[in-house]
Amino acid sequence: MPASRFRSLGTRAVWAQIGLALVVIADLFYMWSIFSEIVLLDRLNSASLAEILITLSDAEASDARVVAAGVLVLGSGLVAAVTFLIWINGAYSNLNTLGTTAPRFSTGWAVGCWFARS
Repeated sequence: MPASRFRSLGTRAVWAQIGLALVVIADLFYMWSIFSEIVLLDRLNSASLAEILITLSDAEASDARVVAAGVLVLGSGLVAAVTFLIWINGAYSNLNTLGTTAPRFSTGWAVGCWFARS
């Protein structure tokens, strides 16, 4: 591996932390939307036919909220994965500068190993 200069990873680390924070927020929203759907279904299940207070628009809104939360979880997970892998790439490329001699893998494999089966 050719000698490289040290690159600060502060910005990459901040973006990776933001990606992880987005995952936490999206997961909390997803848990809340699922809990709301369970409450809605529980109200529907426990009510008699004459007492049903749930409209079709309530059910559709709940379903749309769960779908939106799922999309947010997927999107935030992808953002977190990409920002983390960018950080890993930078961290591994700094190994030579920090004194590691002959790392076992290239910088490409530092990222690629996350996709390889063991």
